[in-house]
Amino acid sequence: MSLYRRPEEKLQIGAASLDSILYLFYKQQLAGVTIAFTGFTNYVNLRKALAETYGEGHQENRYIDHWRWGNFGDDAATMSLDYNDISREGRLHIYSNEMTRIRNADATAEAKKARNDF
Repeated sequence: MSLYRRPEEKLQIGAASLDSILYLFYKQQLAGVTIAFTGFTNYVNLRKALAETYGEGHQENRYIDHWRWGNFGDDAATMSLDYNDISREGRLHIYSNEMTRIRNADATAEAKKARNDF
């Protein structure tokens, strides 16, 4: 897995100011993007922009600021938005479902090879 950051990247989505955008590559293909931000206002603005673009999303536990968009089996990508009230830090993760399947298959193959080490 390789991580890249684009110099002079626009660190804004709608009204949300971002701290960083990291691009994750696996086998020289884009596997995901991680967007970091700070502050509740940026969290709310980013969540509003995501809801406007992709629908309301799914919150598994109403007491935890974790939202999910997409379905691993059906969609090209899955997104999750997390915010921590204590640290005031948040992350938006966007993952290619196809690349996640490839990474998981490779990890399983490596684990099977490791059996010979015991």
